[in-house]
Amino acid sequence: MPGFLDPHAPSVAAEYAVSGEVISDHGDGYVRTGQRTTTFEIKCARINIANRSQGAAEENWAFANLLASPGGAPKQYDVLIAVGILVLGLEDSRYWDRLETIRARLSAEGRNVNLSALPHEATFLSICSFFILPRSKVPTILQATCHTGRPQLICGMPGVGR
Repeated sequence: MPGFLDPHAPSVAAEYAVSGEVISDHGDGYVRTGQRTTTFEIKCARINIANRSQGAAEENWAFANLLASPGGAPKQYDVLIAVGILVLGLEDSRYWDRLETIRARLSAEGRNVNLSALPHEATFLSICSFFILPRSKVPTILQATCHTGRPQLICGMPGVGR
């Protein structure tokens, strides 16, 4: 059986085996280049409509628990990788129509789209937006909006887009 991400890995366990020093309690992963280690935290969010019951319609991705765990323990990492997925929640009656609209728009742009792609497949990236920030620029709660067709950050911090 191949690894999860690497089809050439002999197994999932082998793919995740780390030779040498094991870094613990440092986000979701790390990259080592020479003597430098950069740790990262990964967050994913689907489209959220805050206060929908009160008539709100603004769509955004809301990423939470960025600086501390739900229990309040501070998180230690160097880089945040936030992934916004262009799908509504299944509770939204527009879910399937929205997927078809996205497929049609991306196909018209000449992009390969497969709405049944699983998250580990390359074509899944066609419905994702990536926000990569150094830890020093990460707010307590990060929101990103895609209503203009172009994702943008809205977190009210100096130096971070609005």
